Amino acid sequence: MRAGFNMTDQMVGSASHAVYPIGDDKAIIFLFDSKSKESLYYHLPFVNNKQRSASGDNREANTYQTYFWIENINTMKQKIEKYDIENGVID
Repeated sequence: MRAGFNMTDQMVGSASHAVYPIGDDKAIIFLFDSKSKESLYYHLPFVNNKQRSASGDNREANTYQTYFWIENINTMKQKIEKYDIENGVID
């Protein structure tokens, strides 16, 4: 319910990120994503999360994903500025 009709918010249970410089001109970016039964069912109070197990039924169990990539720092700055301009953050 918190996500409303925003499909991205509905799909991402919760996410966080970390950025670390590599040398003078690159950075490694980590994106951590987790999904749970609670987020699937819009945080209804009677829904309980289920941890994954090595054996057994893992339907509707929590998932944890990590994405990472290396990006040129100047390219990142250009993408951020382009996003900010297109979305009215800056003129």
